[in-house]
Amino acid sequence: LVNMDGSGSRQVVTQDALYNTGFDQDERLLVNHITFNTDSSKFLMLVRNFQKPGKRWSTSLVTVHLDGSMKTILQNTIVSHYYWLDADNIVVYCKIDKDCCDLYKVNMETGEYSCYNMSAYEDIHCIISPDGKYIIGDAYPTKRNGMMRRVCGINLETGNNKIIFEVPEVTFASTDMRCDLHVRFVFDGKYISFDTTQNGKREIATVPIEILDF
Repeated sequence: LVNMDGSGSRQVVTQDALYNTGFDQDERLLVNHITFNTDSSKFLMLVRNFQKPGKRWSTSLVTVHLDGSMKTILQNTIVSHYYWLDADNIVVYCKIDKDCCDLYKVNMETGEYSCYNMSAYEDIHCIISPDGKYIIGDAYPTKRNGMMRRVCGINLETGNNKIIFEVPEVTFASTDMRCDLHVRFVFDGKYISFDTTQNGKREIATVPIEILDF
């Protein structure tokens, strides 16, 4: 942790502590996607192993308090994109109690969870609307959806979900050069912005908030 007032820094997680999240001591690990909660009292991190031959990489979902105390909420499974809903709860695409992954609400203190039943949209970069009514996110292109970049969402009040819009993309030779849409709500609440290559180059585009009409 680095104090922004210039008063110093301190280590809160040791390398040895990472192995206590569900991995063997001989595995190579990395830490990914560190994000503070909404009141800065703790942060979330994903602890991942390097992919072994014939297997996919695995991830543990971990809460870390500012004193260095850690809680492993999901251990050595599939965890991908997430977003803090409040100081304790996140929305996250992961695998918990089903054969497939889905979008879940997870309490990062107790581990309690509920499922949004959005597995049909696959892995999405999820974010909640400023009014707390919608969760939206962009999914990776697949052969099943015609290699289009989709933005899907769920109305948290009604449970209705749908594909909001989709755009084509330029296909790059390397997946590290891809252009995820990474939808964001513009601060004035009137638009949703997203990254895109739909016009043959990398751009930022917007759609009006009224597109969330379901």
